[in-house]
Amino acid sequence: MLLVLVMCSMTSKAQVPNLQIAALISFPDTVSTGDHIPVHVIVQNTGNTPYQGPLQIAMAAWGTTTYLYFNSFPIIILPSDTVSLVDTSGFIADSTFFRQGNNVVVVWPYSSQSITYTTTTVNVWYNDLTVGIKEPQAIEHLQAYPNPVKDQLMIHSSSELIEGVRIWSVTGQLMHVSRHVGEADLQLSLQDLAPGYYTVELTSTTKHVSRLKIIVQ
Repeated sequence: MLLVLVMCSMTSKAQVPNLQIAALISFPDTVSTGDHIPVHVIVQNTGNTPYQGPLQIAMAAWGTTTYLYFNSFPIIILPSDTVSLVDTSGFIADSTFFRQGNNVVVVWPYSSQSITYTTTTVNVWYNDLTVGIKEPQAIEHLQAYPNPVKDQLMIHSSSELIEGVRIWSVTGQLMHVSRHVGEADLQLSLQDLAPGYYTVELTSTTKHVSRLKIIVQ
C-alpha cells in the first residue's frame, strides 16, 4: 500500500492562507466500480490572511492524482472561517484511480496561489467488478504532449496506427469521440473542454488500447 503525500514548502513566517480539509461529508469507506461519489467538502482557513481565488480539491491514490472538486470562480475564506463545497456530479469510482482492495486516499485543497495546506487521508476499500476480465494490450511507444495542455493536444504513436479516440472527464462523462483511418500523428482540439483532469483513451488498428491522463488548463 503506497501513501502519497503532496505538500507545499513554505516558511513558518509567511503571511499566507493555510487551508485544510475540515470534513469530508459522507465520503464512503467502501466503493465498487461505477459507484457515484457525491462531493461535499468543508475547507477551513487556519492561516493569518484571507484566501480569495479559485479553489480545487485534489486527491491521490497509488500515484494517480485527480480532482474531487473543481471550481474556477473566486472563493473567499477569511481566517478561521470555513466554506462548504458541494458538487452533486461528484466522482465515478473506477480502476483508473483505485486499486482492488484497500486504498489510502490523500485529499488536499489546491490553488495556483501561494498557500500552505494540510493533507487529509482516508481509507477506501475498492471492489473492482472488472477483475477477471482480460484487459486489452496497451499501445507501446505512445506520446501525448503538451501536458498540461491548453488548446491542442498532439498524439504520436511510433509503433501502431490510431483509429479511435475517446476523452472522459473525472466524473465518467464522455466528452469527445472521434474515428480515424489509421494515423500515427493526431492533433486534437480541446478548446471546448473546461479546465481539469481528463482521461484520453486511444484505440489502435490492432485493437490495442491505452489510457492517458491529461490536464487541461
